[in-house]
Amino acid sequence: MSTYHPSDRVRLIASVSGGKDSTAMLLHLRDLGLLDRTRAVFFDTGWEHSDTYAHLDYLERAIGITIERLGAVVDLAEHLVTEAETIEHAMGRTSPSAFVRLCLKKGIFPRRTVRFCTQILKVFVAREAIRTMHLDGGDPPVNVVGIRAAESAARSKLGETELSTTLDCLVWRPLIAWSEQQVLDIHRVHDVRLNPLYLRGAERVGCWPCIYGSKSELRVLASDKQRVEAIRMLEAAVYRFFLSRAEKQGKTVERPPTLFTAARKNDDGERPGILIDEALAWARTSRGGALTQEWLFESEPADPDAGCMRWGFCEHPEEKE
Repeated sequence: MSTYHPSDRVRLIASVSGGKDSTAMLLHLRDLGLLDRTRAVFFDTGWEHSDTYAHLDYLERAIGITIERLGAVVDLAEHLVTEAETIEHAMGRTSPSAFVRLCLKKGIFPRRTVRFCTQILKVFVAREAIRTMHLDGGDPPVNVVGIRAAESAARSKLGETELSTTLDCLVWRPLIAWSEQQVLDIHRVHDVRLNPLYLRGAERVGCWPCIYGSKSELRVLASDKQRVEAIRMLEAAVYRFFLSRAEKQGKTVERPPTLFTAARKNDDGERPGILIDEALAWARTSRGGALTQEWLFESEPADPDAGCMRWGFCEHPEEKE
């Protein structure tokens, strides 16, 4: 049971990913009679699966709430805009992808210790949304997130409430003590469907694919030929700009920047980049594949304050084979 009870004047801003936990959180808020003062927001990276976008539309109808789509605007030089639009077209998008444009602008991909995707595309956007609520007057807003302690060792250390200096508000985790079965049960009680990505075999939703994706999720990704081709194009484009920048600085590039990074260090103490086709080939191997016995990708974020995990912008469960 929740030990925190917001006062009648408190406004809530709920982070919705389209995943099962954030949906269960919305249903729980409805059960508590709090939905009418809840602002539901989805932080759109422009790198989500089409199923997730469609599921958000479904949730609005099924739950009876508007889910705002908030996203960052990434300005690019004119020559990069053309590259971005080509990749976005390959993805089947008719609007800009902030993730694609951010990677092109920086000439690198996000990494475990440099998670600019979370910071720029989610945390900064969330902070601005909360800031505007502060300016509206009234009691400070409370950010509600669907995080459960059972999901990972890191989340098990989190409390039900926490004052976030990052977001400048109180964070409330009403599902922190819930089991996965309780999450599924509340879906059944309210007759609300799960995101279809779970039925496809994905363990999580949010960012397609996430740099922390699992082996099983790579197998799901392999069937998405359109997104795989877009990743190839993005890796090639980022490499061109990365190489051009390195040449101007008189530096030698030994390997291209890639979306995925191996979890285990090589003999030189480095984590090698893994190109998308190498990653998909590894995903087809049984446990004990050549690249690593367990996980190709780096696992738990180094900094739990980074954003996605701690503040509930998306789902990132404990990795397991």
